[in-house]
Amino acid sequence: MSQSVSSRRQRLWPTNGQLVARRRRERDPVSNPVAARIFFRAFSPLNFCCCVWRKMVFTRVPYFAATTTTVGPVCHTAKSQQGLNMNPVTLSEVKPSKGAQESSNVMENQKVWVAEPTEGFILGHIVDLGSEEVTVQPVDRRFKAVNCAFDRVFPAEENDAKDFDDNCGLMYLNEATLLHNVRLRYMKDHIYTYVANILIAVNPYADIKNLYSSKCIADYRGKSIGVLPPHVFAIADKAFRDMKVLKQSQSIIVSGESGAGKTESTKYVLRYLCETGGHAAGPIESRILDANPVLEAFGNAKTTRNNNSSRFGKFIEIHFSDKQLVVGGYISHYLLEKSRICGQSPEERNYHIFYQLCAGAPEALRKQLRLGMPDQYQYLNKGCTQFFGRGASGGGLHDPLLDDAKDFARMDKSLQTFNVTEPERLSIYSTVAAVLHLGNVSFEENPDDSRGGCRVAAGSEAALAAAASLLGVNAGELQQALLSRVMQTAKGGYKGTIIMVPLKPWEATSARDALAKAVYSKLFDYIVNKINRSIPFQSSAHYIGVLDIAGFANPVLEAFGNAKTTRNNNSSRFGKFIEIHFSDKQLVVGGYISHYLLEKSRICGQSPEERNYHIFYQLCAGAPEALRKQLRLGMPDQYQYLNKGCTQFFGRGASGGGLHDPLLDDAKDFARMDKSLQTFSVTEPERLSIYSTVAAVLHLGNVSFEENPDDSRGGCRVAAGSEAALAAAASLLGVNAGELQQALLSRVMQTAKGGYKGTIIMVPLKPWEATSARDALAKAVYSKLFDYIVNKINSFEQFCINYCNEKLQMFFNERVLHDEQALYSKEGLNVPKIDYVDNQDCIDLLEAKATGIIDLLNEEGKLPKSSAAHFTAAVHQNHGQHFRLALPRRSRLKQHRELRDEEGFIVRHFAGAVCYHTAQFIDKNNDALHTSLEALMSESRNDFLQALFDGSDVNLNKGKLTYISVATKFRGQLEELMEKLHSTGTSFIRCIKPNVRMVSREFDGGAILSQLQCAGMGSVLELMQQGYPSRQSLFDMYQKYLPGKLASLNPRMFCKALFRALGLNEHDFKFGMTKVFFRAGKFAEFDQMLKSDPENLAALVKKVHRWLLCSRWKKAMWGTLMVIKLKNKIKFRKENLVIIQKTVRMHQAKKQHRPRYLGIMRIKDLKNNVSQMSRIVSQLKTNRDNSAKIVAQMDANLNSTIKKIRANPKITKKEIDKEHATLVAILNKELAALKTELEKQKSAEEQERLRKIQEQMELNRKREEEEARKKREEEENRKKKAEMEARRKKEEEEAKLSELAAKKLKIGEDALKKKEIEEDQLARQQLEQERRDHELALRLANEMGTQLSSAASTPRLARAPGIKNGTMHPNTSKHDLSKWKYSELRDTINTSCDLDLLEACRVEFHRRLKVYHAWKARNKKRNSGEETERAPPMILEAAKFVEAKLANGVGGLSVGDQRYFRIPFLRPNAEEEQTKVMVSTSGQKGWWFAHFDGQYIARQMELHDDKSPLLLVAGKDDMQMCELALEETGLTRKKGAEILEHEFEKEWTANGGQVYVRAADRAKR
Repeated sequence: MSQSVSSRRQRLWPTNGQLVARRRRERDPVSNPVAARIFFRAFSPLNFCCCVWRKMVFTRVPYFAATTTTVGPVCHTAKSQQGLNMNPVTLSEVKPSKGAQESSNVMENQKVWVAEPTEGFILGHIVDLGSEEVTVQPVDRRFKAVNCAFDRVFPAEENDAKDFDDNCGLMYLNEATLLHNVRLRYMKDHIYTYVANILIAVNPYADIKNLYSSKCIADYRGKSIGVLPPHVFAIADKAFRDMKVLKQSQSIIVSGESGAGKTESTKYVLRYLCETGGHAAGPIESRILDANPVLEAFGNAKTTRNNNSSRFGKFIEIHFSDKQLVVGGYISHYLLEKSRICGQSPEERNYHIFYQLCAGAPEALRKQLRLGMPDQYQYLNKGCTQFFGRGASGGGLHDPLLDDAKDFARMDKSLQTFNVTEPERLSIYSTVAAVLHLGNVSFEENPDDSRGGCRVAAGSEAALAAAASLLGVNAGELQQALLSRVMQTAKGGYKGTIIMVPLKPWEATSARDALAKAVYSKLFDYIVNKINRSIPFQSSAHYIGVLDIAGFANPVLEAFGNAKTTRNNNSSRFGKFIEIHFSDKQLVVGGYISHYLLEKSRICGQSPEERNYHIFYQLCAGAPEALRKQLRLGMPDQYQYLNKGCTQFFGRGASGGGLHDPLLDDAKDFARMDKSLQTFSVTEPERLSIYSTVAAVLHLGNVSFEENPDDSRGGCRVAAGSEAALAAAASLLGVNAGELQQALLSRVMQTAKGGYKGTIIMVPLKPWEATSARDALAKAVYSKLFDYIVNKINSFEQFCINYCNEKLQMFFNERVLHDEQALYSKEGLNVPKIDYVDNQDCIDLLEAKATGIIDLLNEEGKLPKSSAAHFTAAVHQNHGQHFRLALPRRSRLKQHRELRDEEGFIVRHFAGAVCYHTAQFIDKNNDALHTSLEALMSESRNDFLQALFDGSDVNLNKGKLTYISVATKFRGQLEELMEKLHSTGTSFIRCIKPNVRMVSREFDGGAILSQLQCAGMGSVLELMQQGYPSRQSLFDMYQKYLPGKLASLNPRMFCKALFRALGLNEHDFKFGMTKVFFRAGKFAEFDQMLKSDPENLAALVKKVHRWLLCSRWKKAMWGTLMVIKLKNKIKFRKENLVIIQKTVRMHQAKKQHRPRYLGIMRIKDLKNNVSQMSRIVSQLKTNRDNSAKIVAQMDANLNSTIKKIRANPKITKKEIDKEHATLVAILNKELAALKTELEKQKSAEEQERLRKIQEQMELNRKREEEEARKKREEEENRKKKAEMEARRKKEEEEAKLSELAAKKLKIGEDALKKKEIEEDQLARQQLEQERRDHELALRLANEMGTQLSSAASTPRLARAPGIKNGTMHPNTSKHDLSKWKYSELRDTINTSCDLDLLEACRVEFHRRLKVYHAWKARNKKRNSGEETERAPPMILEAAKFVEAKLANGVGGLSVGDQRYFRIPFLRPNAEEEQTKVMVSTSGQKGWWFAHFDGQYIARQMELHDDKSPLLLVAGKDDMQMCELALEETGLTRKKGAEILEHEFEKEWTANGGQVYVRAADRAKR
């Protein structure tokens, strides 16, 4: 067997000399142009071998080898003739072959981007092709090889160090190249980048010199996008010019997360528009710009992400006249963050106005308002109380743009600009101060109130009096309104009985906070209205609106989820997935926090030098003394759950330790954590319950157990000294101490039979079992508490934020994607359709009338006994089958699955699935003030406050049925905003936050990629790749700008002439039905025509004239050339007429004299006979002299006859024939006599002569047999060709019959196919959303060193039906090749003798090639024809329309069938050259040969006159060869395409091809 394999491989594989010659031809670009093109183009078929086979060598083998650890058999060339060595060789014994290294070079040059959680995308090379995946080796060796699907691999630019102003200028448009281009520009301080007409702005966190100077504004004025580098001024100028040209109002949407630079971008847009529309700082323009300091003072605050974060959304309208002059403005505000008024997260501040008033107000004003420092007020001192600016008392915050004292002066001056009088400003400041004093009013239980009411706490009377004075109300009435609420019965008295219901302390605190929020919200509305009244407009032609929506701040979970370890003082002991949700306008509109894998074991014990969770130490160190006594807390070393680790505190002065960390202080962190809980609307009783639960866990850990000698069943008992800990734990948990003890000491078991449901048995526990039960209880209690805290954050506010996100996403889809494609279709541009996710069904789920979640929530709030469980059940009942809604137990996250069905629901938003805990939905949906508080404020002695509450409804009958819910107000604001956006043109500025540390020149690729994806940039890139983002109306353009001298031209001709004059390529623009469309960035070259500058217009007209003159001159020149050509043609005909006449005369002369010279020639031929006679005479031995005389006489007769014919021109042919016949007769007679005499003489030589004759006859016989054989072969070839033609006609007829049958079934199939496509698209959208959620979770989990839940598996995107049909087939083979590597398939095809395995490998091999080439086609370079070089275009085009119905990937041919084809092949470059010249020339044509061994191609050859032959063989050159099956190519139905085997072999051998051994012959050998 080894000898047969060896001999077979010797014939299959070329010799060393042949390999060297072939490689030399492929390697030399000069001598082999085809090899040069293949070498320098991306993705040679041998690229992926570079890394897989780097350490392997084969002598006298193809370029591929096995990749297993042992390679065998391997053939080595032996100098002796003893055969080949078939012993296995390991990888360590072999070295890289030269051929393998050369074949791998091209693949290494092809760079691709592959997804990576931290960097976003990393650069790499493809090294292997799997069944459904591709293996990529990153360039950065820090990363390991990555296996991923083709959908997550993107080709990279050839020059990855070059950046582009517009991402549409990239050769490959995808998310990876977009992110890389933004990174390159950011590192060069180019913070702005275009995606078509959308501006991406990356916050530099540093000042860039002269970026926003007045000169810069002048440079960008009147310049369209693309003329100058990207800039926010270019977007503002585009909006201004669109308003001017299109006569339509415009909107600029500035969006991004907190700290991305939205506020600054908005300022620069307003500044540009005011300077452009006003040309000078007039009163209107100045007031519009002065509105920013006022709005920032009352609506901005310091957060952990941004020192000047806008905590409200604003839509600023600048109105223009018909002459494009600023005539006024209007400001609409949305979603003011009221919760910040009463509390802030640690390290954050309240609104700037509170600190500006304390730091910058005059001393007299502060005394009048009774103001002190920020740390004196409860609404400020739980956050950061420091000032911005040097020298301000109370702190040292620094920011180059903020200074509280100076900002107060600027704000006060701006209020004067808006005609706010001094008394009005005093009333404003008094209202702000009243809010601060109101926050200092605290409450306590009233022991004298039998109804359980409360009273104002001791020490709060002064704050109450100050607040009442500043609010203009009686202090007693204010106190009464805060301590009780008014209720009115339906019956009793005239309208019912008035009842004063006393409030609990926490209820009074909530009423106080509600009043503070209402007062400040009314004040903010007043200020915005005051600004709007100061910038009025009598008439407005159009306006430009700038939308800025507030960002989202991240909550703090460190107290309950972080701990000190040996490596980190603040280590997160849980995984958290913090989602920052963006709208389709790239607005950060909310967030959601999911946590994973809380380290429960840490609760019961820690390693030495480590601590338990921070909350235990914070509670011991920072809780007030009264709270610690109530919770019976001591020091950490007193608790078993703490004293096995480190028991010291963080922070100086804390008893029990001296741990130091610049970011940790247990006492202060407790205060910050407590304040954070208040920010998330956790009431005081709820916070007390949380702290009681934490303390209960500590006390529970001190309960120990010992053997119980009195228990005969071997049970245990609570150890002596643990009774107090058990009692404390039971009290804090709210259970009976005896029941808790019983539950810890025993476990309950129930038998299957006995009693009603079985017999209950109490099984006593051993001491170690009781300890395990105690620890399990502690872990469960703390874990449930942690879930509760997270769910408190993900509640009603998150629901409203995500509702806004969905509305804005729908607007983005309609404006950027849907409307754009509809316009292309209407104008007939034939731009391919781009699919995108439509979220209308999600919006219907949220806001549908009567059945939407919002309406269901409103209806639940109106019920007498509303409950969250009933509301949740109603949601599930109405939308149980809705795709966007799901039960919590169906979530992939563990903490969601622990929720009951009536406790929440999951909504699948555009950005991902979110689980909502509905416990507080109903309460938070109602923010109405108590009637008594509204009545009190409407009767205030302060006219300013009374005016603020003048519109309030103080009807005592107001109740649940008449209130307007928070969700309803929120929906109304969104509808108003959407109406304005829909009525205007839209421009987008997407602000990007480069890193969370807010430092310059730090680029967080993963986070930025998430922002770009949520911004919808992927769909925009896909649309812009084929789209035309800029357009202009032909009629308006022609009517307004066409000079009179060119009026005779039609608009389309004039535009085309102008484009040509400006040097635009036809690919850069396209004419529609009514408009002309431009590629991204090309409108700037044409936009000069829209300017009204006469000099520019004259220059353009001059260029048009020049182009027209050049065009007409070219036409004249071509006409002249045609005339010259006609003249030469006439001359040519004249010369040839003379030749014709000469030829006719010659013919006549030949006709007359032909018999004479033919006769002379025949007579001369007789001289040969005379010569023969002379030779015979010479051979005679007797009578030679007489015979010689006779011969001489015959010669004389011949000469005399010739002279006679020459002398007589009129001699006839008959006379000549007669003379000739006479001479012949005489010669024959004499010759016969001589021969007779000679025969007698040569009788002796007869035997020799006969032998020679026999030899001659034998040669003649062989020649005749050869001729007969050739005739038989020709006849057989004719029969074979006839059979091939008959077979082709039969297949053609069958194809026609199939086509007719298919047409009959087409109607039903189309409907079914359409349904399947819709279902497939829906499934792909759903899986794409799940994949995006998983990638974000994986990236954040990698950053924090945690893991995802086991249920969170990576979703696999479903393949499109077209790809499935083209690449998948029923696996009926007995061989499972799905896990085989590409290299293993190649080696098996080259070496296997098993025909079944061989054919299965060929099917799988070519299926993977189809997937690979389909991926290349989707990601090919634009305007590139490289995809058609594997085979002639007619074959690749035919494959798109041929749906091969094959079983197991093969058609009607068996494994051993061999067919050969030849078709003309016109190279693409030759075809392009023919289209460029007008004079017809001969194209560079060639031939394409193909040999199919079974269903797939075995050999392929290209022959061109001007190029070296290109010979390709399966097993070596598969990626350069046609990967289609025979039936897919359509060659069998092409007339004249099939040829015979010897015809193919003749050309193959003539061009240096090696002998081919068929797969079927391997087994025989």
